[in-house]
Amino acid sequence: MERADLILRNVRPFGGPSTDIAILDGGIAAMAPALPHLGESLDWGGRDIIPGLHDHHLHLFATAAQAESVDLSTLRTMNEIQNALRTAAVGQSTGPWLRATGLVEPDGRLPDRALLDQWVPDRPLRIQDRTGGLWLLNSLALDQIGQPPWPSSVECDVAGRPTGRIWRGDAWLRSVIGGQPPSLARISRALAIYGITAVTDASATNGPAEARIFEDAIASGQLLQKLTLMGREDLPRSTRFTSGPLKLLYDENALPPLEAVATRIRSGREQGRCVAAHCVTLAELLFFLGALEEAGGAEAGDRIEHGSVIPHSLLPDIARSGLTVVT
Repeated sequence: MERADLILRNVRPFGGPSTDIAILDGGIAAMAPALPHLGESLDWGGRDIIPGLHDHHLHLFATAAQAESVDLSTLRTMNEIQNALRTAAVGQSTGPWLRATGLVEPDGRLPDRALLDQWVPDRPLRIQDRTGGLWLLNSLALDQIGQPPWPSSVECDVAGRPTGRIWRGDAWLRSVIGGQPPSLARISRALAIYGITAVTDASATNGPAEARIFEDAIASGQLLQKLTLMGREDLPRSTRFTSGPLKLLYDENALPPLEAVATRIRSGREQGRCVAAHCVTLAELLFFLGALEEAGGAEAGDRIEHGSVIPHSLLPDIARSGLTVVT
């Protein structure tokens, strides 16, 4: 061995005996005590060293946007939430949108536009609930984003007027609000500090447009980690990321026909892809297991995402099928 990009000296792999590790072209080229001086060296003082970690389920742009939003996740009462929002908006009687995330139903009540108007009457406001599936908008926000006919994701009252509640309408909201996606630089560096060198974005909406945005983030140096992308059937191949499983997202209150999901699974198989399903309720899990059976059975690499409710009676079946639970 003639050179190394970096030599980590006096490190303990998995807490074992102290040694030196030579890094070349992003990989381990040699490992032995007292390696010769072949490049830049860093003495780690006997600290443990482990391989880079892989976060197997996150939503990068949503996480980056959340870091720039008002965090409501620890608040439980109307007064606490109203005070947090008004503090964030202080000094800006008009201007850009106010964005908040992590809402837990305050005082057991699901807010609507009228309540949000009381909280923030003078700025467009949108709040995401703790599940990530529901957006709540005040009247100023609704006035800015469009006119009827409203898509099915927008809840309307008997008079056809939006209530301010938008369920699974992320793609539509992005299209009408516009703007650029948030930078991934901050969240990527935060992940790197924790030793995370690879990530899987589990967003079901990833397709050609999203692939281009991720490619740009990688090319510009915003995203430092190796990337695997889940997404739709039309997610393109790329040299900048690895194509991950076909992501299935459905909610128990609006399950599609079983055969329709089985057809999607078979389509994924034809592309050489595994499948991963969002399962946060027992009904969603049972539905996924039924769709897999209809499509010919589970295959190695198929995934249950979250697995929030899995009764003990199903564990043997899941184990036999080889399904991975990512929770």
